[in-house]
Amino acid sequence: MPGDARSWAQAAQARLFGVHANTVSKWVRAFRAAGEAGPAGSSHGRAVAACAVAAGPDRADDPRAQSGSAAAAVRALDTRGGQGSRRAALRRAARDPHRRRLSAALGLRSDHARVRSYAPKGITPIVGKTGRRFGCNVIQAVGNRGELWFRVFDGRFTQDVFCDFLALLLHQAAGRKLILVVDGHPAHRGRKARTFVDERKDLLEVVYLPGYSPELNPAEYLTNDTKHGVLTRRPATPDELVGRARSHLHRRQKQPCVVQSFFRHPDVAYAA
Repeated sequence: MPGDARSWAQAAQARLFGVHANTVSKWVRAFRAAGEAGPAGSSHGRAVAACAVAAGPDRADDPRAQSGSAAAAVRALDTRGGQGSRRAALRRAARDPHRRRLSAALGLRSDHARVRSYAPKGITPIVGKTGRRFGCNVIQAVGNRGELWFRVFDGRFTQDVFCDFLALLLHQAAGRKLILVVDGHPAHRGRKARTFVDERKDLLEVVYLPGYSPELNPAEYLTNDTKHGVLTRRPATPDELVGRARSHLHRRQKQPCVVQSFFRHPDVAYAA
């Protein structure tokens, strides 16, 4: 491979994985020297190097190559700390996408800064507010076929709320095993939640995404969409906020094409 083309391919891979191009170059050299057993620095480095070698200069910016690289990134991150079972669960989910769900929780606040306002040119717009602060929470799950489940509730997001939502998803699954991909929120990892999951091993499996990686969860894209749709105008009462949240999510339930669009980003291609 010519030097310029090689540098270009590794630069594209560096942008995809969020590291410096020199780091990718080092991983690639180690991978070519000794393969999977090579001292590429980490399991993450070996996986990235393998993707960079396989992609080549003519595939580094190809969406199909990036989709495979994104999946490899998830698998590589999952191997850190010896989480091989997590990687295996993601592979099983990929083979049967009809049973996979990705979940996230979000909080909606009346004093959120994202509002729309108007004013004559040269005059600073003023947004009126009641002075009261209130909010609500939402837990939601999405599927790559455009499915959406949600629950709006008051109070904190606890293990009891999570277990109740899991029961709802199991009811909707109608006896088929469900693989739920979630982040590392304490409510997802607590003893009560783990006990709930362990008691239903035949019907439910929970897979945890790596820490500090919201971009790998398509449900987070729905979170951003919900905040944009609900909080562009400041709600006056708690009931108005809850009503807007439910109305927006009910509308999205009737728009599976919008939910499916959240899976088109390269970072979440592993779940498409």
